[in-house]
Amino acid sequence: MREGYAEVEGMVRRHPTESLVVCFGSGLIAGVVVSLLLRWR
Repeated sequence: MREGYAEVEGMVRRHPTESLVVCFGSGLIAGVVVSLLLRWR
């Protein structure tokens, strides 16, 4: 488990902009999915 964290941390240090874009995109997609699920109820 710790190896995975270290690997991700290294990737973030090497590619900070890409990591930020991935986090933003993931949050955006999660927000859309949650809003669609709440809208159906």
